[in-house]
Amino acid sequence: MSALVRSFQTPSFAHSLRRVSSLPDNVTREQITALLGPDGEDDVYALLTSWEALGILLYRKEITIDLIDDFFSGPIVVSWRKLSGYVEAMRAEAKRETYFEWVNGSQNE
Repeated sequence: MSALVRSFQTPSFAHSLRRVSSLPDNVTREQITALLGPDGEDDVYALLTSWEALGILLYRKEITIDLIDDFFSGPIVVSWRKLSGYVEAMRAEAKRETYFEWVNGSQNE
């Protein structure tokens, strides 16, 4: 378990979380680029894939919801509030409803 926690305690993860947290709610792809620069979407994607990995681990019972709640409930809910429109647009554009299917903070609000 400590290895999992350490994997989220990296400068890269903190950087991505900080940048996403600074975005307005329901941000668009264009706003991400305007606010975070041309590489801003990389930070968004890095954070979303981290949350996606936690969702899969939870589903497979490798970790508990209590552990996720203790460590990440606030950041996940805030991230979803910021990025839900972006994710929905990605899904529509790709015609793939399963993009980031494990990332959905709305059920935790």
